[in-house]
Amino acid sequence: MADLSEEKLSKFFVKAFKEVVLPGVDNLSVRLDGVEEELKGVKEELDGVKDNVASLSRKFDAQQERLDRQGKVQEKLGERVEALEVSVGN
Repeated sequence: MADLSEEKLSKFFVKAFKEVVLPGVDNLSVRLDGVEEELKGVKEELDGVKDNVASLSRKFDAQQERLDRQGKVQEKLGERVEALEVSVGN
């Protein structure tokens, strides 16, 4: 096998680097830009979901408070009915 001079070997590696590695890096850069845009879209969607969850949580809490108040009213009405039944029964 012929001895390759250091200069020829370095030129070979530089040429190979330019032909193989650099196009891959450029392609990777373009793909990363696309991923960055997709991530921005996902973040916006998650922000929307987070807002929806917060809204649903507030609605749920309000509904729970209404149900609690309604339950208290029904308990008081039940107590009044019992008191009337006792007074009518005597």
